[in-house]
Amino acid sequence: MAKKTRLRSNVEEWCESESIVIPGGFYRHPTSRYGIAKKKANEWRLVATTWYRVSDAIYYLSKFVEKNRYRVMDFDLMIEKEYLGGATLGNKKNAT
Repeated sequence: MAKKTRLRSNVEEWCESESIVIPGGFYRHPTSRYGIAKKKANEWRLVATTWYRVSDAIYYLSKFVEKNRYRVMDFDLMIEKEYLGGATLGNKKNAT
């Protein structure tokens, strides 16, 4: 399976399992490694754009997303990330 197809499949599986809405605009863009879901009202919505470079995803987080109202996913490794400030994404720690 081609990497782009695998990434898109990973996005769809994650969104379905986490009840995240995929906007129609998502399918108009190539799928890349990093994706962001934002909380709007009482639902999570995937941002239509995904990013190949972590620095581009971090820029988006720092400029356009409210603190604690987002989720970041690495669709290549299928690991949820968290923005640690500056230029850093870390692996999200699950609450126990």
